Amino acid sequence: MDIARGSHETVDLYGAVAGKTSIASSCLLARRLVERGVRFEQIFHEAWDHHGDLVSGLKAVCRKTDQAIAALVEDLKRRGLLDDTLIIWGGEFGRTPMVRGGNNGRDNHPNCFTMWIADGCHSRPLRIALPTAWPAAAEALARIRSTSTLLADW
Repeated sequence: MDIARGSHETVDLYGAVAGKTSIASSCLLARRLVERGVRFEQIFHEAWDHHGDLVSGLKAVCRKTDQAIAALVEDLKRRGLLDDTLIIWGGEFGRTPMVRGGNNGRDNHPNCFTMWIADGCHSRPLRIALPTAWPAAAEALARIRSTSTLLADW
C-alpha cells in the first residue's frame, strides 16, 4: 500500500509513515478497504503481553495505537462510512489486579478482558464490565440473552 497517495493531512491524522509497517498504516489501509466495499477486515497488533515493566510498556503500545484507532473512527465518520461500519476492538485477555513480584507486571486474567465497539448507529455508549470470575457477573451474564438482543434493547 502506498500511503503517499493519500493526503498529508490524512496520513498525519493516523500517524502513518511511508514505507513503515505499523498499526497506523494498517488502520489507514482498513479505511481504504471500507471505501472500496470490503465487508470484513481484521487488524492485528501485538506487544500487549506485559508481564513486567507494565507502566512503560503500556505507554509505548498505547502511544502507537491510540492515535491510529481514533483516526480510523474519525476518518470513517467524516467520510460518512461509520454509519455502515462496526468496529470491534478487543484484547485477548485482561490482567490480574495485583502486581506480580517486584517487576511491575501482572499475570493473565483469561476471564476478564476489554472490548469496545464504535459505529454510527448507536447514540449512547454501551459499557459492560462483567468479569465472569465474579459470582455477580455470572448472574448478570446469565440474564443477557444475546449481544444482538442487548443492543436492540439498548
